[in-house]
Amino acid sequence: MTKYKVYGDKLIEYYTVVTADSAESAWEFAANNDSIDWFQIENDRTIEPYHIQEELELDLIEDELPSMDSGIVVSDNSDK
Repeated sequence: MTKYKVYGDKLIEYYTVVTADSAESAWEFAANNDSIDWFQIENDRTIEPYHIQEELELDLIEDELPSMDSGIVVSDNSDK
């Protein structure tokens, strides 16, 4: 079995209220001012996958993978 890492994005929209002489001035002010409070707009958009990467090929189910309880290797050298 092969594992894949799938990356995805979800668009999150925000709005703010700016007082300005024109729409262009409001746009520029919002684009260049870090101190503006932006409010998130709730939406029902889903996560859209954009990239996939093969992670690891597995012949066993994860629960069946061998585990090591300690780092000690025990060997029977009685035949030497």
